[in-house]
Amino acid sequence: MTERDFPWLLVVVDGPSEARDGLPGTGGGAVRSIVRQVFGEAAADNLEILYWGRFARSPLRGEKRLRSYAERAVAAARFGDQTAYGTLLLVDNDHSKHDHRRAIQAALDQNVHLARRSAAGVACEMLEAWLLADPEVCDPTLLPSRSPDSLWGKKDDPRSNYPKQVLRRLVLKPRGWTHRDATDVWDPARARACSPSLAAFLDEVTALAQRQGVR
Repeated sequence: MTERDFPWLLVVVDGPSEARDGLPGTGGGAVRSIVRQVFGEAAADNLEILYWGRFARSPLRGEKRLRSYAERAVAAARFGDQTAYGTLLLVDNDHSKHDHRRAIQAALDQNVHLARRSAAGVACEMLEAWLLADPEVCDPTLLPSRSPDSLWGKKDDPRSNYPKQVLRRLVLKPRGWTHRDATDVWDPARARACSPSLAAFLDEVTALAQRQGVR
């Protein structure tokens, strides 16, 4: 890859759990690890991460507030089309019954150009479940569920199966780690076998890389 005048990728995520930015080559969160594995080091060191809230309203003055992920995904993809070479869209499911992935893809598919330059995925239920899917991060025999994707529980109950609580209880506290430590150890290639939602997102990101001639 050669030096570019703007980032290789625009990455849109729900919040800090996915980003955890650091210095180039020193981790920088799970999403950057995915980009590093699929696109390579140069792309991972040269991307822009924004939160979905940035696209809560259309950039055109006077237009309506964008409430659904599908509407915001189109706005984000349009922004990425003008400012980067590709766009990654990642949503936390957060126990929603709505099929965010299908809705986002259907909205993008209405514009073939945006669809070709974008990759969308849903972390089921949230990114912490993806972290738990890596056996180097968490011993799978300790998990309260065979699939980390199915973990859920009360957000504020330290004993619940809420993914953030499970990560804190089984990984962070025993090892004396921070969330950043867990993401720095995490490897998406190891984790994909235990997380169908991660595997699906990796496939989408890989397909985007192939469309861009990176792989």
